[in-house]
Amino acid sequence: RDLRFPHHENEIAQSQALFGGDRWVQHWVHAGQLNIKGLKMSKSLKNYTTIQEHLSGSSARAFRIFCLLHRYHADVTFGEDRAADAAAWERSFASTFRILALHLSDGGYGAYGAFPAAGSP
Repeated sequence: RDLRFPHHENEIAQSQALFGGDRWVQHWVHAGQLNIKGLKMSKSLKNYTTIQEHLSGSSARAFRIFCLLHRYHADVTFGEDRAADAAAWERSFASTFRILALHLSDGGYGAYGAFPAAGSP
């Protein structure tokens, strides 16, 4: 795949030249390939999007959730449906934290009050 020689050697040489040190890092961790419409995302294939372009239509938090929804070493297929899944998770988390904040605040049920029954607002 893409991480064949001289991939790491190239990264090491560039980081040593920039930082003037022996080693920049001790361990390398690589994520799986990012695929779009069944193909590896690549500048040469012109099927890529920049982070800035993606964030113009989505939140940074939703993008982080998208990344967390996949194993770090597995290939990931990116698409509008996957971005929508991450946005739905973001809304769910935000709603949960709003409800928790309400119930834990003095304006809600008191800091040590009971939570309402299931189905209550």
